Amino acid sequence: MNVIKEEIVLNNNIKKRLTNICTFASKKGVITGGSVRYIPKTNIAYIEPICLQIDNKTYIIFGKEKINYIGDTTLYKNLSITELEEIVNRGNATKKS
Repeated sequence: MNVIKEEIVLNNNIKKRLTNICTFASKKGVITGGSVRYIPKTNIAYIEPICLQIDNKTYIIFGKEKINYIGDTTLYKNLSITELEEIVNRGNATKKS
């Protein structure tokens, strides 16, 4: 069985915006790359999303503008980059949907 892994590349503009949000809020943000793993000629695939860690809080990044916050037990609503910036500046985890 051959499993193929392809890295998901985060757009440089988005990466720069996320880095700037953390820098201006005096927070350390760690971005970990995502990947897609699949088995050819089957419908089996696993997508590991791009993650942003800020103050022991994990934000999952989908596409160009969708960001989700993972709480202790649940996945919260979609956030825009502007909403994420407000949350990081306030120091709060997030608003529940």
